[in-house]
Amino acid sequence: MATKLITENIWRDLTAAVKKSRTKSFVAVAYFAKGAANMLPVKKGSILVVDASEKTVKCGLTKPAELINLYKKGVRIFSYENLHAKLFIVNNALFIGSTNVSGNSSDRLKEVLLKSTDKKAIADAKFFIESLCSVELGSELLAKLDKMYRPPKMTGVKGKKSTKAKPRQINGSDFHITKLRLTDWDDYESEQADIGEQEAKKKRINKSFHQVESFIWTGKPAAKEGDIVMQVLKAGNVEYVYPPGIVIHTRKLKSKNKQKAIYYVEVPNKNRKKLDTISKSLSPVDCKLINRNGKRSSEFANIMFAYWNK
Repeated sequence: MATKLITENIWRDLTAAVKKSRTKSFVAVAYFAKGAANMLPVKKGSILVVDASEKTVKCGLTKPAELINLYKKGVRIFSYENLHAKLFIVNNALFIGSTNVSGNSSDRLKEVLLKSTDKKAIADAKFFIESLCSVELGSELLAKLDKMYRPPKMTGVKGKKSTKAKPRQINGSDFHITKLRLTDWDDYESEQADIGEQEAKKKRINKSFHQVESFIWTGKPAAKEGDIVMQVLKAGNVEYVYPPGIVIHTRKLKSKNKQKAIYYVEVPNKNRKKLDTISKSLSPVDCKLINRNGKRSSEFANIMFAYWNK
């Protein structure tokens, strides 16, 4: 294990390490500003988590055009609102410190990085970064964010409140388990499902890497729009788990006695897994939690995101 404190020429060393790397990188950094794609030219297949929330983009702290540059090269981009971490796993080394990816960091600020090749530290950092991968940004959402971008300003003039609809910020939303069983839908439910599907398509967040799944829920609402749902489906004697997805739309159904609605969930294009398979990677407590309906803690959500983003 080697550890080194870097206090000078931080971006020279970090950029050089990224360019020399032959493997994909894992990065979680708050702000990705103008020129960032050249400062951190990570390879295809790398994972980059930044704060690309509306407020951050409008302040000019994260520039979507830089993210689009890397996205086109095959980098997977994720947004996590209020992220403040600065972690860079590059070429089997972990860099952790104070620096955002910005000209302000490279040209003006006094920054510091700690470089470590400790395998456990790298594994822990990778798990942490993967746990932040709840919302993957595709070309559609990146384009919307790019239109909202405004260059950073040093003055604090109070402007008019925007009346435009805000993109949903998923991070921090509730995480739910929904236990489902395979059943046939009647004609009315199928008809309403088709109508709801057209409405859901207008609310898609990431068409490139995701698909829309739907299910009917009877009783107290399973979740609200913007929440994250992980479906556990029983088909015969086997239970399957779908990757966590975002509720993008709900459509209420007419029902005599109980509340009933169709939920439309945008999930990553990944194969479902048998519950038994996933349970082998979980603690006894988490095994119980995945087998029950209801809202779960952020800690449990992080474990699930890390599992599905391995």
